[in-house]
Amino acid sequence: MTRTEILKRAVSMMDGAHPDIYDMLAYVARQSLSGAEVDTLHALINAGPVWDGDLPSKAGRNNLVDLGLATKCVCKGQQGFQVATYRGWNVFFAKLDSETDGMPMAATRSTDEAPTRP
Repeated sequence: MTRTEILKRAVSMMDGAHPDIYDMLAYVARQSLSGAEVDTLHALINAGPVWDGDLPSKAGRNNLVDLGLATKCVCKGQQGFQVATYRGWNVFFAKLDSETDGMPMAATRSTDEAPTRP
């Protein structure tokens, strides 16, 4: 299975998953992101909305949009911007929880609510 196939499968399985499974899938997705995707997602989370010309990687952005981890948006009446989705935020901040024997733990377990920083 290729990196892209693993990433697509992990993200697609997150819908409706049990919270523990969701956390593991978010962690698998995070570990499967390319450097361009990580850099772009980082920019979208920390500086978003980000204009097309300021993106670290347009290819990374396109992959993130295809996966549902980012979306294009209108900002102050102008097209050409993109932001991270809640799922993108969860995947970006997915980590191992050292207090639970190294099991994956996402930053938040809900894709419907605004996340809180870990």
